[in-house]
Amino acid sequence: MFRASPVNWPARFAAGLMLLILGGRLALSGPPPLRLLGLAIAGAGAWAMARGIAGALEAWMRRRDPYDLSRLWELDEPEEPVEPEGEQGLVYCHVCGAAMPGRLGACPQCGNRFRG
Repeated sequence: MFRASPVNWPARFAAGLMLLILGGRLALSGPPPLRLLGLAIAGAGAWAMARGIAGALEAWMRRRDPYDLSRLWELDEPEEPVEPEGEQGLVYCHVCGAAMPGRLGACPQCGNRFRG
């Protein structure tokens, strides 16, 4: 099937409208063998108009910003991370990696001072 960008929806709609008008005129006032051709042209025009409308709706749906903050309330609240019971209130030394209570001002293993 023919794939095109949804940007050309106005052209599809206009072409479909012209085909619908031409086919309808031919189906209503033409000789009997051309009436069937007019119905086919009008049907193609109606299909092109429907594709134009579908392209417009698709482009409208895609314009919504996925990072829209007005939709923030729709998100679930993140769960608070649960620390293991033995590690509550521990501070880690960035030099040697030792764990110690947060009330100490220096690392007992390497002597690194913590800035508060």
